[in-house]
Amino acid sequence: MLAQIIFLVSLQLTGILWGLSLKKWLNVRLMIISGFLWGTLTWILLSLLVSVLLNSSFTSPFMFSLMAGLGIILLITSIKAHPDHNELKWAVGMLTFFSFLTVFFVNYNFSLFSYDSYTMIFLGQQIGSAQALNAAMTSTLASWGVFIPLMHASAHFLQIDYLHAFQPIFAISGLVTIIYQIYLSLDKSTSNSVKILICTLATATLLSSYFIIFQSVYIHTNLTAAIYLFLFVSLFWRSFQQESPGNFYLGLIALLGFVFSRTETVLGAAIFLFLSFSMITNTPDRNKKILGLLLFSLIIFTWYLYLFVNIDYDSPILTPERIILLLLPYVMLITIILLPKNRIIDSLSYHAPKIMLF
Repeated sequence: MLAQIIFLVSLQLTGILWGLSLKKWLNVRLMIISGFLWGTLTWILLSLLVSVLLNSSFTSPFMFSLMAGLGIILLITSIKAHPDHNELKWAVGMLTFFSFLTVFFVNYNFSLFSYDSYTMIFLGQQIGSAQALNAAMTSTLASWGVFIPLMHASAHFLQIDYLHAFQPIFAISGLVTIIYQIYLSLDKSTSNSVKILICTLATATLLSSYFIIFQSVYIHTNLTAAIYLFLFVSLFWRSFQQESPGNFYLGLIALLGFVFSRTETVLGAAIFLFLSFSMITNTPDRNKKILGLLLFSLIIFTWYLYLFVNIDYDSPILTPERIILLLLPYVMLITIILLPKNRIIDSLSYHAPKIMLF
């Protein structure tokens, strides 16, 4: 019980420290509020890096030492960034709030399961036990996405069956982030009382759907994919409106969370990237953003190359041929983005914002 609390709170702390460290380029309050989302993604990306590239190094001592080392580096850079009193107050407040949430959800298990849920938890235990990804589990892993199994692989290190508190905490973090993004999107001339009223109505609208409540406790990939996609769209929109490159690069990182959540989401990522870059055809920093896109694509292709090499030809859902079919549209759309003076991109530049928001 205590181990799960410490682990989940440390993810929140990691995200907060990212925000304080990068306050020069990002909205520090947004980073603090969405800290759990970034801390979780940090664990996933480090786990992928270690389990794929370093093979049998995915052990509890190594992973927890890696996270602790990163935490120390982030703490030092946060101190050097000189956060003000208000930022520290927000950081302590959000860490305290999510610590209480974690204690509550660790003590009370509301989890709902399906066949997919059991499969992903079992995969997580397999990864933790094998201390790496291997060919024996790749076919099954490729069919469900790697995000949730890697998250529950940490449960093996903590000597528990699964992280039953993760899903509701992730859902609440996502909800709070969505509401705060709505608050930021409102016109500056709007009074605080009206902004609070709009955010309250938005919260009530979201929570009025049973599907939202269900996904908050249902162990599956839908929630993580939806929230990281929302983060990408909202952050890209803010970077477009405010000409803030930091939000753009942060949005690309969020899109990694979307891609790794489900098998087929690479197609959705390609479409959203295509629409996004059609909005910045004439911006002066477009070439720098292209470099970010290429780095993002390199990470995606490295993962799918790993799947292509290791997956069985008789895999029930994702086969080597289907991996090629998944990546072909991505390659085509990214190639169109890279072409200079492209009529397709130019024709989309006016309509892309509306399509993305729709």
